[in-house]
Amino acid sequence: MKLLLALPLLLAAGCGGGAAPAAPAEPSSIVEVSDAATLVENVAALNKEAVVLNFWATWCGPCRAEFPEFVRFDREHAADNVEVRFVSLDDATDLPLVR
Repeated sequence: MKLLLALPLLLAAGCGGGAAPAAPAEPSSIVEVSDAATLVENVAALNKEAVVLNFWATWCGPCRAEFPEFVRFDREHAADNVEVRFVSLDDATDLPLVR
């Protein structure tokens, strides 16, 4: 299984369906991550004081609802050497929705 790591800006419990998410306000970079070791390497390469990983999915209503708060947190703490990264648990065929 491949994970999709949404960069820059930029949990599954109780995640229900819902409408597809709206298009992002800003473009994001997408990096395919095939295993945990690659994810750890990507996070380590950021060289940040702290990295918040948010595991989410487009089909998860609560995940989509909290997304703007994580983006806000990322922007507010950029100067603190803290960064938020999003890891999509969607299938690779759902990449357009992830973006």
